[in-house]
Amino acid sequence: SNVLVYWTGHGGDQFFKFQDVEEITSSDIAILFEDMYRAKMYKELLFVADTCQAFTLGKDIKAKNVFVIGSSLKGENSYAHHSDYDLGLSVIERYTHKLMEFLRGKDL
Repeated sequence: SNVLVYWTGHGGDQFFKFQDVEEITSSDIAILFEDMYRAKMYKELLFVADTCQAFTLGKDIKAKNVFVIGSSLKGENSYAHHSDYDLGLSVIERYTHKLMEFLRGKDL
């Protein structure tokens, strides 16, 4: 089967943060996808990252049939589309918002 892995949130050069508490590195991601490939858990895998320096998350991936899309390159930021002031955080990133509009067939 084909797999989509889509992460959006806070990241930096070769890391992604979960709830600003834990993080996963590009090396961890590479190992994860290699293990998934060896276990025959996917035919093709699309990894989409929407964070600051998103494309660096794919730096160490060597597993076969993994395709990486990142919303920003090393040294670049990724920005929120809008925030919820009651929650005090961003609810969607610009890249993700535009991608969702495109996939729904809306005018950009």
